[in-house]
Amino acid sequence: MKKLIIPTLTLLTGILFGACETDDTAHVSIVTTYPVINLNGDEFIIVPVGTPYSEPGAIALVGEDELPVDIIGGVDDDEPGVNTIIYSATNTEGFVRSQERDVVVYDPATDAVDLSGSYVREATGVTVTVTKIGPSTYHINDAGGLGEEFLDVVFVHVQGDELVVPYQVAPSSGISVRSIPGTGVITANGFQWRLEASAVYGTALRDFKKN
Repeated sequence: MKKLIIPTLTLLTGILFGACETDDTAHVSIVTTYPVINLNGDEFIIVPVGTPYSEPGAIALVGEDELPVDIIGGVDDDEPGVNTIIYSATNTEGFVRSQERDVVVYDPATDAVDLSGSYVREATGVTVTVTKIGPSTYHINDAGGLGEEFLDVVFVHVQGDELVVPYQVAPSSGISVRSIPGTGVITANGFQWRLEASAVYGTALRDFKKN
């Protein structure tokens, strides 16, 4: 017995039988629509240590019908770090769609360090620009250092020398990206990280030196 599932928003599952085929099971097809999950609030949330986290939740829809949303994960607002919340919903045929959101808790003492400026990725010779956009929070125009604004993202100085790119979709490309845990680090003359992205995008070390 072979079962083929095509994972698009509208799913067609064809079940074909060989020698064991019977009249009541042959050529059975299931058409289903996956839930669409919309996060309430921002795609990622940044809070200082000690600030209580209020879960904004999410809405799941199949057409105009709202489904219950299961929320997995929590936030330790007393400890700097990244907390990932997973939202999932199941349609009437039992197919699940999920979405996630990173909640970054940072040490306010890191705001005294200013990482804004111009940096060069030595491996490519590409210059990137880092702009401070909030407490301990920055925007970089090219997180991969490839010379194109495919990964224009926000990152956070979490604690000590630790940097984090929370899970987000880069506006210029639509590529979802985050830093691989433990790889975002401030160095003696710049910073570095490894990235995990949805497109064909390698996890090579991205090492940036300040101009």
